[in-house]
Amino acid sequence: MIWGWIRRRLRRKRSAFDDLPETLLAAMGAILQRFNELHPDRDELAQRTGWPRAAIDTIDVYRGSPVMYVFPNRQEFTAALPGGIGDVRFTDCGSYDLANCCPILSFRKA
Repeated sequence: MIWGWIRRRLRRKRSAFDDLPETLLAAMGAILQRFNELHPDRDELAQRTGWPRAAIDTIDVYRGSPVMYVFPNRQEFTAALPGGIGDVRFTDCGSYDLANCCPILSFRKA
């Protein structure tokens, strides 16, 4: 049910994001542009990091992409939920470095 609401909200035009702070939005085309500004020599980047050049070049899939990612924190995400949802909990899972960024969401009907 909640995922249907989220999908419907995200399928709408850009207006679905109008009430979100600009800092939460990430246009993939803009990320590619910034990546290219920071790393104009991809061969050097590959040599310095040890990453395969083909892996680095996968970021090019975002060239011209209209895709927008949204990165709300837990408080912002909870505030955007529709009415009728209560007892919202975020449970960290795993012990890897970014585990706190990928929690399990649980909730109850209010």
